[in-house]
Amino acid sequence: MSHSPETDGRQTRILSVSAQTAIQLRTPADGSLQTRTGFFSVASVGGMPTTAAGGTYILEATAALSDGRVLKLNATVLCIPSGL
Repeated sequence: MSHSPETDGRQTRILSVSAQTAIQLRTPADGSLQTRTGFFSVASVGGMPTTAAGGTYILEATAALSDGRVLKLNATVLCIPSGL
């Protein structure tokens, strides 16, 4: 994860990060789980205050590969209340 003056306080929302060779995804059609193999960087995000519900957030990640290449990703997500 990258650091900047705008995001340093928000880094506390990252609970864990890990490299994985398989992940499970839910299919849109029926919600069943499918396993995908490959190389994945996985982060667990949490600790959002209840006041965050209903807000839209941009998650950003940076991965430095061993050969010097850098991968960058951002995703826009909606924070919904628990139980929905």
